[in-house]
Amino acid sequence: MIENEYSQATKEQFQKYLEELKSKINDSNNNYWNIDYSKWNSSKNCGVYSIRIDDFDSLSEFKIFDEHKSIKEHSKTYSKINKNIIYIGDGKNVRKRLLDTELGGDVKRGNKKQRGTFWRKLGSLLGFKSVLPEDYIVFNVDNNKNIICWIEKHLKVKYFDVSKIYYGLFERSGKPKLLHRALQDELIKMFRPVFNGAPQSLSV
Repeated sequence: MIENEYSQATKEQFQKYLEELKSKINDSNNNYWNIDYSKWNSSKNCGVYSIRIDDFDSLSEFKIFDEHKSIKEHSKTYSKINKNIIYIGDGKNVRKRLLDTELGGDVKRGNKKQRGTFWRKLGSLLGFKSVLPEDYIVFNVDNNKNIICWIEKHLKVKYFDVSKIYYGLFERSGKPKLLHRALQDELIKMFRPVFNGAPQSLSV
């Protein structure tokens, strides 16, 4: 049973939201935003975000791996719509999730145990080694600074507030998905961003 604090989106409403977000995400690089860590806690709205890279050659800035070429070629053939969209996510507080957790805002403020999926994948891909065992990827202070500088130089973002409503797609728990999670899942299917795959899918 759906909680009273939520309403339920119709199929038509959901498709409208989805097409609007698809169009906004699939925009030119000039219309994406530079990363501003000061906005990480400026709202607590549910939402969806996308991360865009300027050029896949930028991944080779610190170290050059054969994998970098593979990822670039993989994205050209695997990404259905826009190869420069490398990650799509969602969050109950979309700006905090994107700027603080995935792009290292909390690391910038001194949290050494940041665990964002995108952050961990990116740092490892750039060539930085974890100071802890593989299951607990944490980079040292200098490498954290290098990763953040790289992010500010080569990535742009967009994020979109989405109302707290359910959509009738059901999760394994048997509960309908919140709208932001349902939209994220469908957008990933559409764009197939290379960083949304499992770690082994980053290489062909």
